[in-house]
Amino acid sequence: MYKDMGCQIRGPRSLLQHHMDDSTSAHLALLTDVCLRQRQQISCLKTAVQSIASSTDGTTLFRITDFSARLSEARAGKSGGEVRSAPFYTHRYGYKLAASVFPNGNGCGDGTHLSVYMRLVPGEYDSLLEWPFMQTVSFTLFDQTECAEKRADVTESFAPEPGWRHFQRPSRDDCDNLGFGFPTFVSHSALKKRSYAKDDVVFIRVRVHSPKYIENSVI
Repeated sequence: MYKDMGCQIRGPRSLLQHHMDDSTSAHLALLTDVCLRQRQQISCLKTAVQSIASSTDGTTLFRITDFSARLSEARAGKSGGEVRSAPFYTHRYGYKLAASVFPNGNGCGDGTHLSVYMRLVPGEYDSLLEWPFMQTVSFTLFDQTECAEKRADVTESFAPEPGWRHFQRPSRDDCDNLGFGFPTFVSHSALKKRSYAKDDVVFIRVRVHSPKYIENSVI
């Protein structure tokens, strides 16, 4: 009679299962690595597409559709009440910016005005640029009245001061900062009096007035 010595003898089935387990683990590790590399490639492609699609002349025309619905959502406290534009650049290889519009206002314009802001966001060429950002920025709300001679566009602008924190070089932690702008840009009552929201669409232009030597520079 054989005594059980505490040793387990693996038969063909046990060896096959062990091999399948090892093979599955190896395949899962390989697939995980492939997925991570593909995610990185997709992220790089998204960045490249955004760079190509972004304006590089210091101007963006912010087209806000379904304005009445966005205003209602803001009044109800939904979506943070903010509409953000796509990023744009002051010039090729320049500063990267984005605009924010609060249909129901923000700060001292809350509930009574449309507010507009501009903020600097981390860009690909920040280490080559001069800081702080010192270029004049203007906002224009377009009157869409059919007769061009009767239009009354609304324009406000500001010139940064060197000490303002909004215009120092931005970091990744500053992405959610509001930036600088006009909380009482245009009142809700004024929006109703003219064709600023025609066919439920509002157009707001944000323009950076760059010096000519920057506009024409290679970098």
